[in-house]
Amino acid sequence: MPRDGEAIPGQVLVGYDSADMDPRQLTVANVAGALPTLRHRPGVAFAEPVYRVHTLATPPNPGFSDQWSLQNSGQRSGTPGADVDAPRAWDVAGTGSPTVLVGTVDSGVTATLPQLAGLRQWTNPGESGTTAGGADRASNGVDDDHDGCVDDLHGCDFVDGDGDPADLNGHGTATASVIAAPWSAMTSYAGIAPGTTLITARAVDANGNGTTATVASAIDYLADEGARVVNISLGAPDSQAIGQAIARHPQTLFVAAAGNSALDVDAASANAVYPCADPAPNVLCVGATTTSDALASFSNWGARSVDLAAPGDQIDAPLLNGATGGWFGTSFAAPLVTGTAALMLSERPGATVAQLVAALLGSVEPRPTLAGRTVSGGRLDAYAALMLLAGRTPAARPAPVVAAAPTVVPAAPAPSAPATAPTAATPSTARRTPAAARHAATVAASTRAPAATAPAPLRVDPRARRRGLRHLRVTLVARGSRAVTGRISTASASGTASAAARVASGRPVAFRLRAHGRATVLVPATLRASTRSARLVVRADGVTLRALVHITAQH
Repeated sequence: MPRDGEAIPGQVLVGYDSADMDPRQLTVANVAGALPTLRHRPGVAFAEPVYRVHTLATPPNPGFSDQWSLQNSGQRSGTPGADVDAPRAWDVAGTGSPTVLVGTVDSGVTATLPQLAGLRQWTNPGESGTTAGGADRASNGVDDDHDGCVDDLHGCDFVDGDGDPADLNGHGTATASVIAAPWSAMTSYAGIAPGTTLITARAVDANGNGTTATVASAIDYLADEGARVVNISLGAPDSQAIGQAIARHPQTLFVAAAGNSALDVDAASANAVYPCADPAPNVLCVGATTTSDALASFSNWGARSVDLAAPGDQIDAPLLNGATGGWFGTSFAAPLVTGTAALMLSERPGATVAQLVAALLGSVEPRPTLAGRTVSGGRLDAYAALMLLAGRTPAARPAPVVAAAPTVVPAAPAPSAPATAPTAATPSTARRTPAAARHAATVAASTRAPAATAPAPLRVDPRARRRGLRHLRVTLVARGSRAVTGRISTASASGTASAAARVASGRPVAFRLRAHGRATVLVPATLRASTRSARLVVRADGVTLRALVHITAQH
């Protein structure tokens, strides 16, 4: 992928003072020599090199703005920037490659839920199609590919011993959604690596119980089928069967949850949670952080055993009844690391496990509450991990756009989860809070003093051009000596009818301006034929700018 800001040789873009003239791209022999001449011509507003750009990926999911773990703008009383920097990771790697196979050892996955519509699942070629006799291999009751699992079209069930790893507990579906929930305007929440392919191994039953035997078999199965990274959001005792299964697959990275007992796992052998405590070089152990970048109160820690932390508190994920629940636990921190590793393998398919581990641990954002409590002393940074793996220096992070404080409403107390005795291979690394109680408590705790107003980093040209009845061409100009990154959208007009014709609001569009640069952005909107003006909302570098633009011409 070209580096952002790389100029295309021999190409110049010239803009004009007249709003009726579109910028023109010219071919010149010498860009540096042509620019001064072009800039001094009458009627020329600007002349600049033509730079390579790339998409600024943003999930269309309506609940993305609430996914603080991916992009924290202060939601839920959080600290802006206390996230894994997913948008910039997507700018580097996109949503991942379907050739990267990601495994999950859990309670299974119910892919038929509306929230997972379009989930990219692995399809077993050995169990697809028909036999010579015309029987459907996916349902003929025969292990056609001799992998030890009958009719395993999308994965294997090691609890009931069949090829249908459907989830009867809910935990596995929720953790899988953190990794690979599809990007869609029809589903609530987005996964961090939805472009990769998910393969499922069910090792835990409807009550959340499994055995070391089912977990070991699941590990072998996923790695044998080609999974490059496997998520294990389970807790188990020390087991030679599990340890040997991991050791048999040194080219697969296993990402495990640290556990939710708020213990120093290094202090006593009884505190250790496996496979997280397995010292194998292809195991990463993950603790959990909160919206304010602190070690979560429930998370286990260990300066020698817990490698890094990732967001694991107030994570929205689907429930089996079709609703959405708020989950917390190291079970939901581990999938973010798993998904990041999948993005890294998408960008660098030849990366070794050692290289993945080095990049993930070497790129963390150091945090005081993680120093001396984790091996790396920091929280996952997906963007920085991708850059480090590629041997590139991460760009300075733009100032986060701070979310507006919500209206205060009375809070209903969230019920505490009942205590449960630990059992072998149970998903005890996650707890669930009812969504209604969680949201009420979050809103009540989110009030804050208004921030001081910062100077606008850009200006909006007061003239906009119509493109049909669905888009506006809006020109933005950076004011300072630094690049500006932000989002722009239309907003329904308010106030008197003469202020602006009503414009149906459109989804925000990401943009990036070079220092002192100028760019035209195509902004979605639903316009009327009589519309002559529109209101815009621009959020950039922590500042919200509202502008009224006049529509001058059809394009």
